[in-house]
Amino acid sequence: MTANDEAAFTFSWLALKLLGRGLYSNPWSALSELVANGLDAQAQRVFVYVDARDRAHATVEVIDDGSGMSRDDINTYVKVGHNKRKEARSAGITGIKGRKGIGKLAALFLSQHFYLITKHSGELTSWELDAREGKVVDDENPKLLAVENLPESPNDLLWSSLDSGTRLVLNDVDLTGYGPQSIAALGSRLANQFLLPVASPPQILMAVRLTDSVQPAEYMPVAKSVAFRNLAEGGFRLSAQHR
Repeated sequence: MTANDEAAFTFSWLALKLLGRGLYSNPWSALSELVANGLDAQAQRVFVYVDARDRAHATVEVIDDGSGMSRDDINTYVKVGHNKRKEARSAGITGIKGRKGIGKLAALFLSQHFYLITKHSGELTSWELDAREGKVVDDENPKLLAVENLPESPNDLLWSSLDSGTRLVLNDVDLTGYGPQSIAALGSRLANQFLLPVASPPQILMAVRLTDSVQPAEYMPVAKSVAFRNLAEGGFRLSAQHR
């Protein structure tokens, strides 16, 4: 990768925005798609970090320890609608969770300015997409531009500990209208959607920062939420309230 390397999306910025709005109704559905992409890359762990101290300009990071992306994979990433299931079948990979080549639309739905960093076969590459107002017009095809300097993040140490994988840093994510309970419940939603056991891989781990506490946000495995209806069997009666 050279300093002036770039990869252009195959759709215009207006088309990408319209497609994203048609696919995702809220930030959580888009974030679920990004988690699915990590699991599709054969990750054993997917880390989801949400810094929602400023909910109008939240930062979201999705980090996985999967196979990472080569330079050719970056060219595939900017193709909307690429059928990754076909390639996965050829490689003997089953259980693909993400939809056909639209994971990047989830990132674009959440953020107009994000970084994609990936490690593959010992090579690390970093890319920036900046489609904020004034940076790209509607009829232009936005581009991933190779970058060397990245903003500091509390997840830098975690990322440096991984031998391979992909990291998305999404800036200015609008979580207005989503309160602390809704944000905290995202973990249960992810666990319920992907039906993953807590104690064994693959795992989804989540950390949420809502205040300026000096204590760093701690990653915890997401857990399913199960609602029990009243049962009367064998003299036992179980009840629980699902919130």
